[in-house]
Amino acid sequence: DYQVFAHPEQIVMTSGIQLALSILSTIPFPNGKQTILVEQPGYHLYLQYLEKNQLPVRGIQRTEKGIDLIELEHIFREEEIRFFYTMPRFQNPLGTSLSKREKRAIVALAEKYDVYIVEDDYIADLEFDTKRDPIYS
Repeated sequence: DYQVFAHPEQIVMTSGIQLALSILSTIPFPNGKQTILVEQPGYHLYLQYLEKNQLPVRGIQRTEKGIDLIELEHIFREEEIRFFYTMPRFQNPLGTSLSKREKRAIVALAEKYDVYIVEDDYIADLEFDTKRDPIYS
C-alpha cells in the first residue's frame, strides 16, 4: 500500500526526480506564483539546477528538529511561493523525518496560502513502518 492519493489521470510518469523537478520548475501553476521554496540544506542537484537556470528560489532552514513553522507561515504569507519542495521522510542530507504534527501543519499552511507541496518521498519503498504516512494523507 503506497498510499497514493490521486486519480490515475492526475499521475505523470517521469524517468526520475530530476526530470520531474525540472518540469515542475518551469510550468505555470494555477496559483500564478513564481518562487520555489526549498529546504536548506537540501537536495544539492536541484539547488544547482535552480541556480543554473536562474529560477526564482527561496530557502528555509531545515534542522534536525525540523522546520520553523512560524517562519514557514511568514514566507507563505509574504512571498509569492508557487510550491514548497520538501523531503519529509529521511531528508537528504540530514536524514531526519518530519513528525505527523509538522506534516499536518505544513499542509494546513499550504492550503491557507495557496501554495503547492512537492513531496520527494524517494525512500518510501525502504520504510518498514507503514504508519509513516506521506505528507498529504
